[in-house]
Amino acid sequence: MDTAAAWAAATLRAGGIVLYPTDTVYGLGADAGNEEALTSLARLKGRPDGKPFLLAVADMDMAARYGYFTPLAQKLADVHWPGALTLVLDAERPLSPFVSKDGSVALRAPAHPFCAALSRAFGAAYTSTSANPAGKEPGLDPDAISAALGSAVDIALVIDGGMLRSSQGSTIVDARGGEPHILRQGSLSIVN
Repeated sequence: MDTAAAWAAATLRAGGIVLYPTDTVYGLGADAGNEEALTSLARLKGRPDGKPFLLAVADMDMAARYGYFTPLAQKLADVHWPGALTLVLDAERPLSPFVSKDGSVALRAPAHPFCAALSRAFGAAYTSTSANPAGKEPGLDPDAISAALGSAVDIALVIDGGMLRSSQGSTIVDARGGEPHILRQGSLSIVN
């Protein structure tokens, strides 16, 4: 897993897009600090303008470099990270409009071992958007994903994790206030 993560980290640093397994669905990764890579990713997915990509991080320390953790966000992360929870937080610093909207950022620490290894190898946040054309069902099989995306020339590296079991993405929760506001119900149920 660490060799594949090193290849994927090198691909991200070179501005390439990586198709990789997560604990929910397959994801498409790009360097969150590379505008050209983010533009390519948006084009590949047919992503509408103004809909930011969420970011995958290794852990709380890395997440804190990108988002401000309210007591609620800290509590949710303590219980559900790593896992299928994406937290919407106030951004700690200015970020690309591809990953930040209205001063917010969406962060997730996936539970899949490859994602953790990639985060450590890359040393920074990368995108974790479902591997499918915008508006279509998320992909669970890398071969089917390549077919759905048409020409996958924009995907520089495919990490084949086999067929995944989940068909839902992460649950997205706005945790900027005192109460959780569920923006998308995914594979994780949040209970206060």
